[in-house]
Amino acid sequence: MASVFQRGGKWYGRFKDESGKWAARSCGGADKATSLRRAVQWEGAAGDVRSGRVDPRAERYRTQGARAIGEHIADFKGMLAAKGDGPDHVADATSHVFRIVKLIGAARLSDLTADGVRQAVASIRDSGRALGTCNAILRSVKTFVGWLVTDRRVRYNDLDVVRGFNAATDRRRVRRDLEDDELARLIDAAERGPAAFGMSGEDRAMLYRTAAGTGFRAGELRSLTPKSFDLAADEPSISVTASYSKRRRDDAQPIDRGLADTLRPWLAAQAVGEPVFALPDKTGAMLRGDLRLARA
Repeated sequence: MASVFQRGGKWYGRFKDESGKWAARSCGGADKATSLRRAVQWEGAAGDVRSGRVDPRAERYRTQGARAIGEHIADFKGMLAAKGDGPDHVADATSHVFRIVKLIGAARLSDLTADGVRQAVASIRDSGRALGTCNAILRSVKTFVGWLVTDRRVRYNDLDVVRGFNAATDRRRVRRDLEDDELARLIDAAERGPAAFGMSGEDRAMLYRTAAGTGFRAGELRSLTPKSFDLAADEPSISVTASYSKRRRDDAQPIDRGLADTLRPWLAAQAVGEPVFALPDKTGAMLRGDLRLARA
């Protein structure tokens, strides 16, 4: 039978929990009579669960639903880091979720509706962002909600019905590979150019050579350290770890012997254990600047 006791000037309720074991819970600043009523209520609710009259999952959903949505996003961030996602991906994913939550004005998980997310992503599109960027934001939010379902924080994934945009229709994002002579002029212009965006001309030239020789994306290039380069092997290669690879696995990319020979003396001057490319956030702006120099 539920009872109360006092400790440190505060009342505590003592009751049998859902497993039938004795538990104690603080009653806050309540007086004795109020504390006893709370203890009786707690024991009654636990008894309903034990007897099967109440689904214990319903209480979990109610408790999770009452939490501030920012707490869930913080837990989501911890989950991504714990499973080995790279810091850039973790930062981008949580930033995307926070952005949608702010646009919707969501305070609780119940505020994160399919229609609200759809309208928020549409507003980002209408502000001039590329469709590929909008899709990346939507993927992050859908991943977040999928995790909420898996972790028994919400019952249903309402975002299953939300579809992304066809990025192929966005003419602003159509890209083409540089021709060999254009790439050569870009590398030469960077090598002769001044420091820009926190990188020397030589470092930018090596960056462009490495990007062209491997096909690595900005996040993968940003993760490279001297240990990533195996230039003395019969088949030289550059590797990225699973947390940075777009295939989510350790990835060794073979490179041309000529590129390996070019990289070797430059790499020898790089600090051990430190990233070799200090890529800025605005890599596109840096590339466009060097392209302008190449075409001048």
